[in-house]
Amino acid sequence: MVTLCLGLGCSSTVPPVGRAYAPVAPGATTPTIDGGTTPASAPPPAISSMDAFVARAVRQTLKTDQSLASSAKRVSVSCRKGAVTLEGAVPRADDRDLIVERIAKMPGVDQVNDHLTVGR
Repeated sequence: MVTLCLGLGCSSTVPPVGRAYAPVAPGATTPTIDGGTTPASAPPPAISSMDAFVARAVRQTLKTDQSLASSAKRVSVSCRKGAVTLEGAVPRADDRDLIVERIAKMPGVDQVNDHLTVGR
């Protein structure tokens, strides 16, 4: 906790800036601004450093590989436990096939979830 000084003295205590998550007990609630309560939420699931690295490598490949770059401009990438998910649109089915094939061969990619649409 941090002491907040508002010019009239230092008496208010507020949590520090940033995200700090404590374990959430089942059935726990948190106060709302209007005096009610809402169910407490758990922290967002963590993304492993390997998944973040793989996602960055895939994005970089889509951006810099001459055979992929022009058709992958509207493709977004996420990675969770080695499974890369591709979402967005590509001009042609051949583009989609090439992107999926190339990404599947990259180190750290165990699976490719193809959610790409064609021609939109």
